[in-house]
Amino acid sequence: MSRLEFLIMEHLPAGGRHVLLPELQQNVQSDAQELRVSCSSTSFDNALRGLIDDQYVVNLDDRIIATNMGLLRSNLI
Repeated sequence: MSRLEFLIMEHLPAGGRHVLLPELQQNVQSDAQELRVSCSSTSFDNALRGLIDDQYVVNLDDRIIATNMGLLRSNLI
């Protein structure tokens, strides 16, 4: 898992709750900037797509939800 993917996972709540995509992107880009991790819109989209493809998260009409598997494999729960 890349640092950017990990930052995305860190910003997602557990318990099936969601975060709106624009809010998630803004929060991740803010943290990435502080940590000096590159996070362009394209790299964010690619990282999120990778998490979706790996079934770590789902995107329901721009509501991003972490799966239990994603939280477990990210060591966040």
